[in-house]
Amino acid sequence: MSVSIPGEALIERTASIGGSVTINCKYALEEESSTRYFCRNNRNISCEKVISSPAEKMTNEGRLSLTDDKQKRAYSVTISTLTQEDDGIYWCAMVRGIDDPPTCLSEIHLRILNWDDMEPTTITPDPPGTAKIECKYPEMLTESKKFLCKGDNPFNCQELICTNQESNNVNDGRFTLRVNKRLKHFYVYIKDLNREDSGTYWCVSGDSEYTKFHLSVGIIAGVVVGLVFLAVALILLILCRQKLFKTQACCAAGGPSTQTDAEQSTEGNNGDHGYEEIQLQKQQTNPVQSVYATVNPPPADQLHYASVNFHKDGEASPDKNRCSASGGSAETTLYSTVTKPDDH
Repeated sequence: MSVSIPGEALIERTASIGGSVTINCKYALEEESSTRYFCRNNRNISCEKVISSPAEKMTNEGRLSLTDDKQKRAYSVTISTLTQEDDGIYWCAMVRGIDDPPTCLSEIHLRILNWDDMEPTTITPDPPGTAKIECKYPEMLTESKKFLCKGDNPFNCQELICTNQESNNVNDGRFTLRVNKRLKHFYVYIKDLNREDSGTYWCVSGDSEYTKFHLSVGIIAGVVVGLVFLAVALILLILCRQKLFKTQACCAAGGPSTQTDAEQSTEGNNGDHGYEEIQLQKQQTNPVQSVYATVNPPPADQLHYASVNFHKDGEASPDKNRCSASGGSAETTLYSTVTKPDDH
């Protein structure tokens, strides 16, 4: 059957094998009583009927269904369990009479992909560790269930949060879902992200609208800050150790000079006969000098002398009190004179 094409806008839809797609077809007020008609282009400007229905009727034919909403002046066609053969060009059309050709309302290019072929939208987490996922949906799915799930395939994924009959704004643990009917968007927020949250996510509206996202969670800000503080602490520790080593090296280099000064001071205080041994450090650039020192024997080996008086008559024995012994000090050598009386 040929079709009249008034030049309506082109609609592009993408769906995946095994999934479903819903196509929304709007019509004018004067077309309310016309038959709703959905057909497929067979490449020769003819329209092969896929499904049709009288006004205000709901029709199901296998994998296809057609539902009319007279208040919105729109009908929707849903194709489920999609295969690669469903890829192609379709038309939303209306038929006024039995012998009239369909009047095209809009042209739809439907592309069928494998789930892996769908390009995901990359989600970048915010610095505090929160991710925001923005999901669009068509007006015809405004009242449909909306949810977020995680997995490689939206038909086999873990549902994380969804709307319910009581409210379109839902909080569930780390997940928050908000619906904006004016913009035809819903938003999902994930807080307290960790590395296990990385992966593929799906926004699902009704049974036909799927949007693929990929979330990659790296090292969170708190860990980064901790690593920075650790790095600063290590740098400070290294600097302190280097400063300590330099201080010890300076003390070791200044030690002999200090010791020499102390030894010179001791030598001056010990008098003329006190000597100390001076140790010189070996100098690589100067020739070795000879150093001589005089060493006194220890005090225990010093000689002691006593004064003895001999009496002429020899009658009296020496008085013990007249015999005195003097011990020399460690620093002074003592000498005594012995006097013998003359014999007459």
